[in-house]
Amino acid sequence: MEKEVDVLVVEDSDDDYEIVSHVFDDEHVRYLHVKNGPDALRYIFSASPVVIFSSTDDTREIGQAYELGANGFVVKPMGFEKFVSTVKAISM
Repeated sequence: MEKEVDVLVVEDSDDDYEIVSHVFDDEHVRYLHVKNGPDALRYIFSASPVVIFSSTDDTREIGQAYELGANGFVVKPMGFEKFVSTVKAISM
C-alpha cells in the first residue's frame, strides 16, 4: 500500500514553507503542510492510532493523554497481557 504522505511539514512562515516545498517537489517527496503544532497533532492522531508507553502512572497525565487524542496508554513496565489487550482495543 502506497503512503499518502511521506513528510508532515510544520511551518508557520509562508516564506520558509515556499523554500521547503520547492525542495520536496524537486525531490518528488509527497508532503502535507500544516502551520502549527496542534494541527500537526490532529493530523497524526487522525492518520494512525497512537499508543503511549510511559513509566508514569499519574492518573492526571494519563487522562491528559486521552484528552489530547491518544488511543491507548500503557504504563511500563507492562505485562504482555496488557500490551495485547491495548493492541486489540485500538485495532477494532
